[in-house]
Amino acid sequence: MAEFINIHLQGAEDMDRMLRAAEKAVGDASIKTGLRAGALVVKNEIRRLAPWKRGVYRRSINQRSIPGKLIEEVGTNQPQAAIQEYGGPIKPKNKKFLRFVIDGKVIYTKGPVHIPAHPHFRPGLRKNKEEVRAIILQVIRTRLLAATR
Repeated sequence: MAEFINIHLQGAEDMDRMLRAAEKAVGDASIKTGLRAGALVVKNEIRRLAPWKRGVYRRSINQRSIPGKLIEEVGTNQPQAAIQEYGGPIKPKNKKFLRFVIDGKVIYTKGPVHIPAHPHFRPGLRKNKEEVRAIILQVIRTRLLAATR
């Protein structure tokens, strides 16, 4: 059976106190702050890239924290999000025809109509991945430095 060796270093109490303070400072709250700041960057980029006519869909893109977890989500509650991101066919569900207004002209069709992809979530995250990582690390560094002073 292995034995543990205890070594006592002079000044170790100060180091231990500093590490405990740093642990408190860089706890979940600091990481969540970094995640929120990073998600804000991603949300703004996704909104910038999102297709829009009147801005309702674009304004619906938001972020939220998942309680009790280190997760920050960026998303929307709009049902057209997936079809906008990936494209695909749409067809009438409750009526016989789809109705579109194009250049002031009303158009009816039985469908299906293919909606082209307008990726905005995936490129918004991909473009800002390194910046988000840097933001999270900067928040942790700042909190860690403040706690050890």
